[in-house]
Amino acid sequence: MRQVVTRLERFQQAESLEPMFAWGARMGLSLVVPLLLGYATGHLSEAVWVGLISEGIAWVELKGSVFQRVQIVLAGILITLLSTTLGALTGFSVVFSTLAMFAVGLISGLFKNLGDRASGLAICVYVTFILSNANPPADADAFAHRLLLTGIGGAWCLFLALAFSVTLRQNEPYRRSIALIWRSIGALLEAISQGWNGKSPRSSIQNTFRKEIEVRKALDASIALYGTLAHQVGREQGPEANLAIIRKSTAMVAIQIVAMNEAAESLRIHNIPSEVRNATYGIYRTLTQAAFRMSSYMVSLLPEENLLLRNRITRVSDLCAVLETYIAQKGIPDIERKAFTKMLYLANRTAKLMERTLERLEGATGEKRVYRSYSLLKTIYVLHPGNLLRALQLLFNTHTEHFRYALRMAIASALAMGFSKILPGHHNYWIPFTVILIIQPYIGATLAKARDRVLGTVTGGIVGGLFLLLPNNLFVQEALLFIASVLMVVYVRKNYAVAAFFITVSLVMLLDVERQADLEIILIRAISTLVGAAIAVLSSFVLLPEWDKKKLPEHLSDALRHNQEYLLFTYGFSGKNESWTRLKRLAEMANSRAFESLQRYLEEPGSRQKQIVQPYQLLTHNVRITRDLNQIHLERENPATTLNTTPTVNGTPLVESILKLFRSVQKKQFSGNTPPDSAPEAFAALQITTGETELLQKIYTELQGMENTLLR
Repeated sequence: MRQVVTRLERFQQAESLEPMFAWGARMGLSLVVPLLLGYATGHLSEAVWVGLISEGIAWVELKGSVFQRVQIVLAGILITLLSTTLGALTGFSVVFSTLAMFAVGLISGLFKNLGDRASGLAICVYVTFILSNANPPADADAFAHRLLLTGIGGAWCLFLALAFSVTLRQNEPYRRSIALIWRSIGALLEAISQGWNGKSPRSSIQNTFRKEIEVRKALDASIALYGTLAHQVGREQGPEANLAIIRKSTAMVAIQIVAMNEAAESLRIHNIPSEVRNATYGIYRTLTQAAFRMSSYMVSLLPEENLLLRNRITRVSDLCAVLETYIAQKGIPDIERKAFTKMLYLANRTAKLMERTLERLEGATGEKRVYRSYSLLKTIYVLHPGNLLRALQLLFNTHTEHFRYALRMAIASALAMGFSKILPGHHNYWIPFTVILIIQPYIGATLAKARDRVLGTVTGGIVGGLFLLLPNNLFVQEALLFIASVLMVVYVRKNYAVAAFFITVSLVMLLDVERQADLEIILIRAISTLVGAAIAVLSSFVLLPEWDKKKLPEHLSDALRHNQEYLLFTYGFSGKNESWTRLKRLAEMANSRAFESLQRYLEEPGSRQKQIVQPYQLLTHNVRITRDLNQIHLERENPATTLNTTPTVNGTPLVESILKLFRSVQKKQFSGNTPPDSAPEAFAALQITTGETELLQKIYTELQGMENTLLR
């Protein structure tokens, strides 16, 4: 019973941060309710179309404020009407269908320019086009009737979106985006705490960095929704300004956690006294619990969560006292004293930032619900033409890394559409549908998606066929449809094969609602899926292929360049007047892209484990350089640290030698082609602390390691 309660609590916490079940419920209602009404009124075929349209738009994930949610759903309705019209007008011609599929595929791929939420809009485009094209209206009246049904489906989806949003508190979506950062920080702390309890091995560098990337992604996702940064709010004291400051403090906590791990890397855990080791593990675990509690409190604002959080913060201070006693002892190796001194400071600093975050959140407890605070003016502003113009400019920007992917998708889906049109039968549209679902920007990702899609479709078709053997009871089938809709959303990010399974079950049962599903149709769908998967995989190798074997060196060079720019900014040589956190973010994003490219490279055909040794070492050096630069800025912002109270020295020779080494490594990494020289012509005198000197010497050592790696 206790395990059941624990699981329910975890589910509730996860749902409060990322309401996947609510999204699935919205998806299920968007499909099931029109079907029920269709049965009741005798207009089943119309109800199926309304449900499909509403479900297609419901794939747009609701994030951000109500303003942003209404905006993206209205965009989905507009796009659905346009793609339905295009599909209906071209469905009678193989040539026009193929050309239109090229345009739809290109636009669907370019939606990646608009970010993650736009993937739902891409679904609206190609699903409605393909279905409308496969079932063209017979005359003008039928065409007008279809547009009317499409509008009804869009209106129903908009109603559901508002119904699932109006009970939110004013700034709850913003706080939820910050809560996700805290959750990723908790996962990072769990990773770096491994090994300190003496029962498990220490977490690998790769695993730790993967958790850092998750923190980075959560932070970027929040910034994508709420772009105003802490240094841009001035002295405003509004709720959003306050949350921007909280978000910055959260990012600072992540930097300090990484710095704690860096300080501890030189320690041999088994040589440390057990009471000190246990106290260190206790600090990590308590901070982990506090991070997860903060994630929960950020959304709920419950007083009991506040109380538990403060208890955890006090516990950190108690455990830090054990480390203080150990550091004060004589005879401790200098390396241990130095490492624990730094870890002690960073743990206390993290606890203080948590306390300040709690203080800033105290004013949020009286937030109004959205339906009490949302003005008519905001609703009207949603339709402002300037919003549409800016979105179109971003959408059709061909100078992005997504353009080659969009062009490949357009060509492959057009070929699949043309092939499906010349084949006999009515259900061949699953071929282009499968192609556009499977094809990915990179070859390795396409192969994985094709495997999952085929597995999920075949098994889903079999299980869906077995469900058809059940008694023809309306409520049983509708209940199964609702459950399948919920589960396909829940698993779409966790396991695509499982999500594809439930999508197939849903489609098979939906066809049965129209009395069309039989063994032949299920078999046609399975064959079409195999054909579409083959076309998608083949096109990835033939049409503008993106091999990470070639892209990885570019990503590594980009990471090195961003680190150099970060260093130049740190010492005033870049001429830029902006926040250091922007340079930090750019460097970390470059490191993340290189890491993800390395992971994809391992999935490519012909890749070997030995071939990744050099790029992995280069990536590790880049990551450590970024961390050291973060530490310089972090400790500069806190004058009370020991780094800023030590005597200053002339740092000009050291910075100059580091920049020369940067250029030397870049020349070797560019295979002899000298990159643009962004170093200053003359160096001004730099007074830096001895602690900062140590960090710069570490950067110099990392660059030497990179140079030696490139020479081997």
